[in-house]
Amino acid sequence: MDDDKQNLAAIYGHILRSFGIGTLHLWGAEAGFARLVCALLQYRIVPSPPTADNPYRDVFAHLNKIPYSSYASLTHITNLSHHIYATSLLDSFLTDTTVFLFLAFPQSIGKNQQIPLSSLLSHSSKYQAITEAALKRARDISYLSIVDRIDFLHQGFGLEITLSEATTSSLVRHSSERNAAVHDQSMVQLALDDHGRVTSQPKQNELSTIESKAVRHAAYTYI
Repeated sequence: MDDDKQNLAAIYGHILRSFGIGTLHLWGAEAGFARLVCALLQYRIVPSPPTADNPYRDVFAHLNKIPYSSYASLTHITNLSHHIYATSLLDSFLTDTTVFLFLAFPQSIGKNQQIPLSSLLSHSSKYQAITEAALKRARDISYLSIVDRIDFLHQGFGLEITLSEATTSSLVRHSSERNAAVHDQSMVQLALDDHGRVTSQPKQNELSTIESKAVRHAAYTYI
């Protein structure tokens, strides 16, 4: 392997490492949250008033002050946050991979991708302008669905990426759940009635609630 290929392999290794570290953070957060919840539930099952000489008296006092409503809210928001983080990891990995390939093979950015004269004049070298073009092209592609972005890597660079029907379905579902979690937590559906008056109705948005098993399933799908 020549020096250029070794350098590219090392750089892509950094991209893989970034995704791996992020995944470890996710599993660590999941494990830590699970332990805290187990401690709270165990305390609630067998509550024991802390004695004056108990070194953990203050800990038990705090646990005793957590109502079920707070526990439910904590679980709800934590699961949403973990799911958003897991999907964002895959999102970032796909973007990094796309930028990496554009920079390694600049011609793949596309013949119709024009670099404005102002951009060329503002950079000290053509390579800075190419970098900017690669980042812009990757940003445009990032608006596609995750499945379409993976297909772009397959079609554009010949990467051997084969997704099973089950994996494709999971990617579509989890991506939709992430988008709903980020953009739609409203409980109100607004509309105009037949007389042009503004009305509101309770909105049943199942995608705004994500269970812990959905987070784990998403994470396993992504890796």
